[in-house]
Amino acid sequence: MAVVMAEDSLGGPCWLSLMARDLSAAERFYGAVLGWTFRRGGFGRAFCVAEVDGVAVAGIGAMAGELAVPVAWTVYFSVADADVAVARTRERGGTVGVGPVSFPPRGRAALVSDPEGASFGSRSPPRCSGR
Repeated sequence: MAVVMAEDSLGGPCWLSLMARDLSAAERFYGAVLGWTFRRGGFGRAFCVAEVDGVAVAGIGAMAGELAVPVAWTVYFSVADADVAVARTRERGGTVGVGPVSFPPRGRAALVSDPEGASFGSRSPPRCSGR
């Protein structure tokens, strides 16, 4: 199974992220369903990177159980400059939930929503899959 992301394509999806209540259960589920393997990411024990054939395809983080927010996948789109994308989001009636913040090792990312409430992330530099 291959997951194709538009790493070099501005405006295309470049990363997927899931916040799950039970990280171990999510690893078991997606490992069995999609054939993913997992390694701990740079954010400690509460975050893992899903891989296919050694290629990072998604991140899964553990969410505090008491948070009353839905478990959901977030797609990140590749942008040249996350700060500019956030400014444009605000100008066009979108909402900025988080960021932009520094994203190791050298990028910036933000979580936003469009005027109708659809959430997504923007991330720079353009090559951002698994980095």
